[in-house]
Amino acid sequence: MSIEGCKHMKQRPRRRRVRPRHVLLGLAMLSLAALTIYRTGAAALAEGNPRLALLLQSGEPRALIETAQRRLEAVLTEQRSAQERAAREASAAGGGGKAKAEAKGAATPPAAAADPEPPRTDQTLLPGAPVAEDISSAARRALLGAPVDARPLRLLAQLADAAGDKEHKQHLLQVIVQRTKHEPLATYWLMLDAFEHKDHAEVVRLADIVLSKHPDLAPHVAPVLVNMLEQRSGDQEVKERLRANPAWRRYFFAALPAAISDARTPLDLLLALKGSTAPPAEAEIRIYLDFLFSRKLYEIAYYTWLQMLEPAALKAVLPVNNGSFETAPTTLPFDWTIPPSPGATVRIRQAADSMQKALFIEFGHGRVEFLPVRQQIVLAPGRYELKVRQRGDVSGRRGLQWLVLCAENSKRLAETPMLLGKFADWTSVTAEFSIPEENCRAQQISLHLAARTASEQLVKGVAWFDDVQIVRQTGN
Repeated sequence: MSIEGCKHMKQRPRRRRVRPRHVLLGLAMLSLAALTIYRTGAAALAEGNPRLALLLQSGEPRALIETAQRRLEAVLTEQRSAQERAAREASAAGGGGKAKAEAKGAATPPAAAADPEPPRTDQTLLPGAPVAEDISSAARRALLGAPVDARPLRLLAQLADAAGDKEHKQHLLQVIVQRTKHEPLATYWLMLDAFEHKDHAEVVRLADIVLSKHPDLAPHVAPVLVNMLEQRSGDQEVKERLRANPAWRRYFFAALPAAISDARTPLDLLLALKGSTAPPAEAEIRIYLDFLFSRKLYEIAYYTWLQMLEPAALKAVLPVNNGSFETAPTTLPFDWTIPPSPGATVRIRQAADSMQKALFIEFGHGRVEFLPVRQQIVLAPGRYELKVRQRGDVSGRRGLQWLVLCAENSKRLAETPMLLGKFADWTSVTAEFSIPEENCRAQQISLHLAARTASEQLVKGVAWFDDVQIVRQTGN
């Protein structure tokens, strides 16, 4: 054989023998990949398509929970629909008793609109019913696959509630709360149970757990705490927790107006917080004042505002608050509201010819959508005089004008001459008016652009206002 032939034989590749262990290793890797796809695929489908997820993996915990939850909700929805139909039929058979009550002026108090009880499942599922057994079986299987998940226990507690087994339901709820604080329904039910047993400290503790994790549930928790405040049973526990300024306090105050049956309840709470290390925030006070104005409870609103003032500010209270514009306005209605106005600059600034601050307005070129600068006031019936100092240079068809209106019906009581033209020096303008005995328990003072048409909104120039006062006329 030639030398070249030998070299060719040496370069020929060898055939590798397939060893059994390589085959086994490859099969193991394929099996592991298939198992991974099988399990992750089932987990991915658990919430969106739980039935398909269970076909892939019959014991997938989240799919079991989702299936059981959907089935329970379907049964509850069907049962509620049946109860509503029965109630309508009974109402129709009763001859319209509800309509008669409404005709007499009967009204549901605010507290009744926020029922603290959650939707119950009583008489929805009977013990031993196939649907109950299926849901229970799915929940228990899910619990075996995901022992740290509280949702299967919640489903079992709902079933126990439906069967009237309060003791078992209570035990399950306690287990849920011990395991996790992320299951609000269980904690909420325990809170209601503590409320029923007048364990006020426990009610507040559990309410704190619910709202700390789920502040959006404040509309459901607030009626329970409000009941304790209004019944003077456990009110000190509620106030003490709110004095600590928990993160959910602002959510509670937002839900407070819809939960109360006595309009003075928030006032009592605000006064209790006033002397604490976390006094009422401006936003919390405003929620209450807005509620009172919406109910036309002007006297309580004004009294509340006075009570929230510091002693020095209370001594300086005048019919018009901050009429000299020396302090920055709050967002409360008994202070100046200065909304942004398209086409104009409206703000408080120091006047160029003095060290005092004043209300400054500068119009741009073109049409102005001037939004009134306003303040709510409360004046007793009688005769008064409105006084304002002003200067500026305003050109247009109509100028700026101060008004006093009745808050109840927007009836115009007073108006000053318009600031229109050039007034280089400060000039005082006045307007006398009377507060009637009826239908004018609160008023509003406002500065507006007296434009009646779009063409009259074409204004330019600057204006200054200061020392806004309302003085009661003597001898009346």
